[in-house]
Amino acid sequence: MFAKVKKANTFWKHVQIFKKVKKMKLYQYWKSLNFDYLKTFSCLRNGDFKSEIFKDISETSSMIKSFEYRKLNARNEKDLVWCNEQLENFNYQLETLNEYVNSEDAKLISNEEFNVTAIEMFTCSKNDTFINQLDEIFSIPFKEEDFWMCRPVYRDAIVFYDSSNNITEALQICFGCTSTINIQSIRIQTDMSIYEPFKNLLISVGHKIYND
Repeated sequence: MFAKVKKANTFWKHVQIFKKVKKMKLYQYWKSLNFDYLKTFSCLRNGDFKSEIFKDISETSSMIKSFEYRKLNARNEKDLVWCNEQLENFNYQLETLNEYVNSEDAKLISNEEFNVTAIEMFTCSKNDTFINQLDEIFSIPFKEEDFWMCRPVYRDAIVFYDSSNNITEALQICFGCTSTINIQSIRIQTDMSIYEPFKNLLISVGHKIYND
């Protein structure tokens, strides 16, 4: 269901920053980042994603039954060991899928793992013009933020990497509820006027953002 996130040691420095600063504004967050390149991701947009997950659960359960039957009819020790390995993998996958269906997580990165629906949209180095555009948007002075009663679904994200391809941070955005969080799910104070140009910038690199 989720793919393990590869993190750098500098990631934990950012964790310490957020522990010290209970509320961080977006421009403060942006200036605190240490990265060499970034990737943007879109997730939770593949139609009814929970229906897809239930389909995966059904298929995984069928694989478990298949290997349980094969285990009972194992021809030799090697075949038995292989069946046990496959069962361990599929049982873990099934457990993860069930945990996700029963959870309230609706974001790209949760518990240090990528959401299964994540699609990589765009990549650029720190010297790309995209970074300059982000800097211009994120430098808009903070005046006010809005709070909606709905539960945010973070369908868009920017993930920051170091030169060794380790993740150093991630910014996750729900444009529908105007909510922004970091990799630790800590809310980043973001001025209301930022969301529209930010959304348009992500759309320009392929994000399918509509009224969500």
